[in-house]
Amino acid sequence: MRMKTYYFFILFLFIFIMNVTAYCPVAFITYYPQGSTLNLNSNIIIQSYGLSNRIVFNLNKIYPIYLESEQHRIKLKVIEINEGMDDVVQAVLKPEEQLSVDNFYQIKIENLTEEDERHLLFCKHRTHYDEKKWKVINYIDNTKPILLQSKPFLKDNSLLPAGCGDIVHNEIQLNYIDDSKVFAITEFFNIDSNITNKYILNYNNDSMLLVGHGMCGGEFKYNKNLKYKVRFKLMDISGNESINWSDWLEIDPPFKNFLEGK
Repeated sequence: MRMKTYYFFILFLFIFIMNVTAYCPVAFITYYPQGSTLNLNSNIIIQSYGLSNRIVFNLNKIYPIYLESEQHRIKLKVIEINEGMDDVVQAVLKPEEQLSVDNFYQIKIENLTEEDERHLLFCKHRTHYDEKKWKVINYIDNTKPILLQSKPFLKDNSLLPAGCGDIVHNEIQLNYIDDSKVFAITEFFNIDSNITNKYILNYNNDSMLLVGHGMCGGEFKYNKNLKYKVRFKLMDISGNESINWSDWLEIDPPFKNFLEGK
């Protein structure tokens, strides 16, 4: 009995600390690739949260966006915009001109208001929003990622109470071969409503795909009473896509498993 009480106390303390220390920013912008180099044919992926979503929705409408070096400026074309189910947005951008080898480029967004700047300064230290620089290397990547398995594997699921909301994910393994940074074009299908949501996911540090949402928002949201399935197509940072989609994988809302004690 004492041991059980001890475990409940530790869980309560952990949740209390998470709620006290965790908070959500009002705005957030980050860029991929997150490394220090670009290929000659690299794309840029920009992801936003909260009040900065309006910037991404209006790129090249209200807010012209460029890659800029000391020598010249290159306009970025918006290839696609994806809206997550919980307050996140992403855009895939492509340079309209050839990048120059050994030059350093950084993102420049024009027409930001004082309010936009103030919101982005809130997370500047974390994202290096207006300081991100890449050096262009003499390499063109035309190689498509290769899927090593047709069926994704559900490795685990998790639910973690946090300050502004639960962190909820299905952790999915999908192995591949590619020398470049690889993302997963993800289709999240609600079997009951027949609605599909699309978002491009980044592999985490354990080479897993986390399908769900974080404390403050995220790509996909679950309803505990509904059923879902998901499939993936791989894409590297240069826009090369795998030939085929993976098979569909049926998944349950993670908190359903926790409520049922699984």
